[in-house]
Amino acid sequence: MPSELKSYRILIADDEPMIRETLRSQLESLGHAVVAEATSGPEAVEKAAEVRPDIAIMDIRMPEGSGIEAAKKMAEEIDCPVVLLTAYSDADTIDSAAAAGAFAFLSKPVKTTDLGPGIEMAIARYKDVRRLETRLRNRTVLDRAKGKLMDKFQLTEEEAHKRIHYAARRQNRTMGEVAEDIIERNVFPD
Repeated sequence: MPSELKSYRILIADDEPMIRETLRSQLESLGHAVVAEATSGPEAVEKAAEVRPDIAIMDIRMPEGSGIEAAKKMAEEIDCPVVLLTAYSDADTIDSAAAAGAFAFLSKPVKTTDLGPGIEMAIARYKDVRRLETRLRNRTVLDRAKGKLMDKFQLTEEEAHKRIHYAARRQNRTMGEVAEDIIERNVFPD
């Protein structure tokens, strides 16, 4: 395995046993561990909830629920990034996959040389999205906390921001943590 690639715990889902076996072999040759296999979308969601893989690689078209439906459930309920595989790469399919929360899209048959970078790209995009979600959540909490300080102490927004900033520095905490204390516990910094 090239040193720049990390090893991940992976769930694979495809209704065709030969494709699952080929994927398993490719993934293991890249140094990854296949922690679960599924033959349908619902089974993939169930197994992902059980084993909590780092990433799932699924066929788009499977019986009893598509990989697109499973990707959407995994994004909403399990917080697992998904790479979707398909022999169909029309615009509607790609749009549906992206809307469902897939972080990468690979065409079948998948080459080992494409699989590694596809996984890395999906993991990187997943981490970027989570970072942005955290920043947005912190920003929302910070804005609400500033509003609460402004109302309680008749401060300007800048003064409220400084008060939270200085409290965070004094307490060696993030501004988001101080803001949460203000909102949830009515703990106001000096």
